[in-house]
Formats: sequence, C-alpha cells, structure tokens
Amino acid sequence: MKNTILSILLIFVVTFSFSQENNQLTTVILIRHAEKVDDGTRDPDLSEKGLERAQLLLSKFSKSGIDAIYSSPYKRTRQTVKPLAEKFGLEIVAYDPSDKDFVQQIYEKNKGKTLIISGHSNTTTKAVNSLIGTEQYPDLDHEEYGRIFIVTIDHNRNTNVLEIQY
Repeated sequence: MKNTILSILLIFVVTFSFSQENNQLTTVILIRHAEKVDDGTRDPDLSEKGLERAQLLLSKFSKSGIDAIYSSPYKRTRQTVKPLAEKFGLEIVAYDPSDKDFVQQIYEKNKGKTLIISGHSNTTTKAVNSLIGTEQYPDLDHEEYGRIFIVTIDHNRNTNVLEIQY
C-alpha cells in the first residue's frame, strides 16, 4: 500500500512538472509607434507627444520582465521602445516589416518569453492576425497611436488577445 501511494505521488509530481514545463506561455506585446513629427520625410523622429507616449509605455511595462524588443528599422518605431530597451538593458533588434513571415520567425525564436514588437499602422494588426491565425483586426487608423495588443500563446498554439489603451 505504501509503495502504491509513493508510486501515485511520483507519477503526479512527474506529470505536474511535465505539464508546467509545456505550459510556458509566450507573450507578444505589439504596439504601433508613438506620434511622429510631420517633417516631410519617410523616416521622421517622434514628436514631443510621441516621446511622452514612449515614457508612458515604459511606465506600463517597466515591471513586466521583457526578454526581447523588436522594431522595424525606422526611427519612430525604435524611439518608441528605446526607454524600455534602456530599462531592461536590451538591444532593439530590427526586423523587416515587408517580410510577411517576420512575426512567425520572431515567435519561433522566442518561445516561452515576453517580447515587444514595435510596428506601424499597417503592420501591427497584421502581426496580431498572423499570431492568432485569423484576420480579426483591420489596419489601425493613421491617427491611432494608443492601442496595445498583448497576445499570449501556449505550447499548443492556443492564443488569447488582450487589447489595452495607453
């Protein structure tokens, strides 16, 4: 009887440990860059309001344990996540927003981690849709800067999306 109880307990512990290991969530925080200056170029800096929004983003996620930060190569997307990168001592890794598979490549490389992807009005929701496997979210309006999409993905590729404003 004692051996049976120990065997059942051992099976429970091994099963629980295995399920915990396989239930690691990947969290992908997708944001559009903050407000930019209208300087007539294709690669403008953030405006004062945009710099303030980048600081607000820092305050929202300063205790989140970010493992990686990705950004398109444009100044405005990089400047949006720069305060977070400095806070966590992370390099901002550039991705090619014209590559339709970029978000899947980032996901595969970062399973079980928490990461931020800074993009554009026409790439942020496409990335969300790619992660969840459905065309649920349309492109953001050109004047919309305050939405954040937090996508969690478990080991079975089950997804959940939380939208917040900042």
